[in-house]
Amino acid sequence: MGALLERLHSQDPDTVLFCAEGADITAGTLRAAIVQCAGALADRDGDLMLLCRSAALHLVGIMTAAVLGRRVIFPAHDAPAYLDEIGAGILLSDQDRGRPDQHLLRLPQGAAASPLLQGTDPEVVFFTSGSTSAPKAVAKPLSCLELEGAYLSRLWPLPPCRIEATVSHQHIYGLLYRIVWPLLAGHTSRDLAVDYWEQLTDRLDDRTILVTSPVHLSRMPAGLPWQEMRPALITSSGAPLPLAAATDAAARLGQMPTEVLGSTETGGIAWRRQGEADPAWTPFAGLGLARGEAGGLLVDSPFIGTGQPFAMADRVAFLADGRFLLLGRTDRVVKVEGKRVSLPRVEQALLDLAEVGDVAVVDLPERNGTLGAAVILNAAGRAGLEREGAWRFSRRLRKALAQRLEPMERPKVWRFPDAIPVNSQSKRQIDAIRALLAPIPDVLPPSKVVRLSDTEAELALRLEPDLVWFQGHFPGRAILPGVAQIHISRLFAALLWRFEPGSSELARVKFRKLIQPGDPVHLHLQHHVDKATLQFRFTCNGVPASEGVIGRT
Repeated sequence: MGALLERLHSQDPDTVLFCAEGADITAGTLRAAIVQCAGALADRDGDLMLLCRSAALHLVGIMTAAVLGRRVIFPAHDAPAYLDEIGAGILLSDQDRGRPDQHLLRLPQGAAASPLLQGTDPEVVFFTSGSTSAPKAVAKPLSCLELEGAYLSRLWPLPPCRIEATVSHQHIYGLLYRIVWPLLAGHTSRDLAVDYWEQLTDRLDDRTILVTSPVHLSRMPAGLPWQEMRPALITSSGAPLPLAAATDAAARLGQMPTEVLGSTETGGIAWRRQGEADPAWTPFAGLGLARGEAGGLLVDSPFIGTGQPFAMADRVAFLADGRFLLLGRTDRVVKVEGKRVSLPRVEQALLDLAEVGDVAVVDLPERNGTLGAAVILNAAGRAGLEREGAWRFSRRLRKALAQRLEPMERPKVWRFPDAIPVNSQSKRQIDAIRALLAPIPDVLPPSKVVRLSDTEAELALRLEPDLVWFQGHFPGRAILPGVAQIHISRLFAALLWRFEPGSSELARVKFRKLIQPGDPVHLHLQHHVDKATLQFRFTCNGVPASEGVIGRT
């Protein structure tokens, strides 16, 4: 019997394991649900594909696979063509997805006594993007996740807490930190993840663990009662957190986030809490770490499940005390003008400039491999951009790079967005970054001018599902992010009037209604040359969806 199933059996039936709106979910209810699900699927052959919003029902599906001895597959999202692509199986879900091979998961009413269930160590399969366009399957025994969950219990021996999360349990980080670790450590987990910080205003206290990611920690809104939101622990994973975002989160939430480095293949590898002069990572105990070919990190870990070390694409430098620094990726080398150029090297040169907070550099195939840079500016940088304008400011940055980089290494295309496009797992989206750097018309949705004057415009937009701004936002329910709405407004103002707001400051911004692919949307713009401001308003089906002012007010 595996550690998770054993833990479920050892709990009193009335022990609450998941918090949910309306009624909390107990150990007895979960055991009864597993018996019910295993009985319903016993005569149906095939792998189990698990796709649930509910963390409790996700656990029911995993334990059902253990009882039946089936392989369990975790799709990254629910697009029908994608589900067909990654393989056949019985789809277990808490929503009717209109598939003939599905089985709806439900919690039984009441917690009737259930028999002792015997379980196997099923193979669990995650899907990542990999290095090609095809989904990459990563398989390992469930016991690897149980080992890591037990280790996390020893690493952070906190009293019983409640887990609040902004991440999906379809991926390994969310599964470990929302389900496996809480169950083994005696914590209670929130059944549903949240999408917005506003949903957490009355949930974070010193008996709470916040499981989140750089996507959310880099977008913390003003105006919330942050001084009352003080969790016992904050974990973040998916990508290294920029120091500015880590510092801002610490100022608002009272502590530095604990960042976890890992991958689907390796599980967790190391952790850190940033300090300005201390970006080193502390390895998890019991792992064998070394520098492999090209300086990449070589990981030997019981969390892998293959018995073989795994070579990562992260370059590292080890310190004398056993910790290590990340030096960028080994797989981000491109050819520009016939010469090999390291994109991490270019990014580091930009990060060392006083005006730069974060940056993403990509090659642009449609421009013969020329480099482009999407640069997030700090306060000094925003002031410089406002004072000098985008063209002069970008020329000054490029000139500053001449002290370290050859001409072909210096970006020729520059954008200064409010955020770098990432998916829900905080992975940077190269196609979206390239779209951001494309000529303006290439990234705008198809539009029809309803009315246009010297200062005002109304546009009817056609939001196709393949619009670049929908990519990665969000699996299972595509929406047009607020940052995209702001950027689209600026791009249309530049296209219609060659107008650029005097700054990136925002005022009176409100997002009232979600915008999804296919929605009939109108964009209303008005610019004020004397104030250097741009007012925008999106309406959806005639109902206000968002509004705000960009620039000084």
